[in-house]
Amino acid sequence: TLGTAIDFLRTGAAGFKSPTARPFWLGVGFTKPHYPQIYPERIGDLVPAAADIDLPPNPNFTTDGVPMAWQSEAGGGIHVHTTVSVTQQWRRSYYAAAAYSDSLLGELLQELDALGVAGQTAVVLTADHGWGLGEHNHWSKYTNWETDARVPMLVRVPWKQQAMGKRTSAITEHVDIYPSLAEIAGVPVDPAVESVDGESWAGLLDDPSGKSHKKVVAYSQFPRC
Repeated sequence: TLGTAIDFLRTGAAGFKSPTARPFWLGVGFTKPHYPQIYPERIGDLVPAAADIDLPPNPNFTTDGVPMAWQSEAGGGIHVHTTVSVTQQWRRSYYAAAAYSDSLLGELLQELDALGVAGQTAVVLTADHGWGLGEHNHWSKYTNWETDARVPMLVRVPWKQQAMGKRTSAITEHVDIYPSLAEIAGVPVDPAVESVDGESWAGLLDDPSGKSHKKVVAYSQFPRC
């Protein structure tokens, strides 16, 4: 729960501000947006009505796509589109559930600031996978399509002012997060000594252009029986 996360954060912050200055790491997971798309009524009131929700730009199954790639929990068949009303309602529920997690994250970040350690704490926001919202006549996940394999990643490192508000087109992967945060914390990982996959993107905080970033491809796989 959010309360548990805040309790851990308070404990970590107290240790960090103690004479021994113990560093802390906290991982917090928000389950929404995820089935069932449940959220408080107050959050639902902030989201446009279902009739005002945009439809997916490309609702058709991928040309020459293999049937095994299709996964849907709302459509009637691989080439049978979900109805407009159902599509809009499902997308609206997803947006509302996402907004709920966004509000919880906001409370957590407010607490970080209130504890006086926001300026010394790196924060990474990401997700475990994307979600088909009717794109390619596909709902849910379980594919290697861009909508499922690509995830958001926002990084805030207060002492790297040159990166604040910047976006980069550099390619990164989830396996890169650990070596990156280790370098940011001042304990870089030596791949010759430690068995760690991934490459640090900490340099992007100094040069968001990505010109010196070496990674040129990201890999994703999903098993099929």
